[in-house]
Amino acid sequence: MKQIIKRILGLPSRKSVISVVACLFLTLAVLSVNSALTTLFHYREIEGYDFDSIISNPSYDWVGPQAGERVQLGYLTDNNLQPLTQKQPQKLLVLLVFDRECGACRLAGDQSSYLRESLEKQGVGFGIISFSQRTTHARLSRYVDSFDSDASTYVWTKGASTIPLSIRKMVVPSYILVNRDGWVIKTFPGTDKNSAVREKMINQIIKEATMENLKPPMAGD
Repeated sequence: MKQIIKRILGLPSRKSVISVVACLFLTLAVLSVNSALTTLFHYREIEGYDFDSIISNPSYDWVGPQAGERVQLGYLTDNNLQPLTQKQPQKLLVLLVFDRECGACRLAGDQSSYLRESLEKQGVGFGIISFSQRTTHARLSRYVDSFDSDASTYVWTKGASTIPLSIRKMVVPSYILVNRDGWVIKTFPGTDKNSAVREKMINQIIKEATMENLKPPMAGD
């Protein structure tokens, strides 16, 4: 009689209810596993970035200056025409090379405050620089201010003929790790449209700059 009433009223059987509940639990379990895998994937994504395989490729002439080249930091000046060498006292600097007309530069610029704060906590200086002859101090400063970055900005003031060839060919945006005399330690070329990859790149820059800063000074430094 109960089965007949259930059929008349359209009520589900006990087996049907158990099946539905089992399906719900299985769905929740799958979602939990997917969430965990997504989190793990993201964590691995931001662990680090392999710049070495890029800068060591001899066919890439756009990766910027190699270790041992020198950038004349005194030719980079701020709004008051003060050279970078007088404004940045740290023994190591990470310089973000910018071009105001480069769309990808805004992607890198959005992370500049985080990068600057992280580096300065480790005693490493940070600045945004431009070698573009179309950029003035005021224009670069306004552009950087537009994405709420409080990083110091510097423009190359000695003309295009004095810019090293490796920098003229370099992709922008790129990052250059130098000592206070302008000797290049490492270049970190490019950026990525994927925010997780950009975070991974920034973390690698912070890691390598921090490790370099912890090294004891060489004789004569």
